[in-house]
Amino acid sequence: MPVFSLSGKTTENSAGRVGPGVPVITTYKGRPGTAIMWSTDPDAGLRAWYAVPNPDETMTRINLPQIGGLNKFQRPAFGDGKVYTTDANGVLYCLGAPVNLPLQCTSPVDFGSVPLGSHKVETLNCTALIPIISVDSITTGDLNFIVDTSTVPKGAIAKGATFSFNVNWDLTNVTVKPAVNASYGNTTPGVKSTALTIVTTNGIGELHAHRNGQYT
Repeated sequence: MPVFSLSGKTTENSAGRVGPGVPVITTYKGRPGTAIMWSTDPDAGLRAWYAVPNPDETMTRINLPQIGGLNKFQRPAFGDGKVYTTDANGVLYCLGAPVNLPLQCTSPVDFGSVPLGSHKVETLNCTALIPIISVDSITTGDLNFIVDTSTVPKGAIAKGATFSFNVNWDLTNVTVKPAVNASYGNTTPGVKSTALTIVTTNGIGELHAHRNGQYT
């Protein structure tokens, strides 16, 4: 009988409720060391990790653009070097080859335990990797995470320049209550996570949407 031992695991958790899909593994033409593990999450959307673990048995997460909440038990589809998925609103997403991201920001961000009726603020730091004409928007997939954009530059950002802004996980007016759909519309104790997306107009190339990691 085969015997399996722990090889690696992610440092992030799933939504903590019914709905995450079965992990899917892909490779680049079967070449060793190229495997990626994909997982769908009804809160965090599509997530991916390098399947080969680090020496400390952790798996490195791959940052992806924000995708709205997915359906329960969803599975992404693959073809011609691209990954396809839909969100809960029926929008089709296609993700392809890597791009030169305009920003390098704090990722991931861990808020720790936040009791209902309270809130907690964390600061994100970003560095411009290319000249940026403007930051057009900053959004989160969960509206309980509120972004304070007052400290975000209003104009151009030079390559190498840095800026910071706060994100408030606000549970002051949230209560645990039943909902018609047990997987949406209610708040339950457990792990909560979402993605933050910064949309920029860049001085180089086209418009890029940059996902700044996972909140837990």
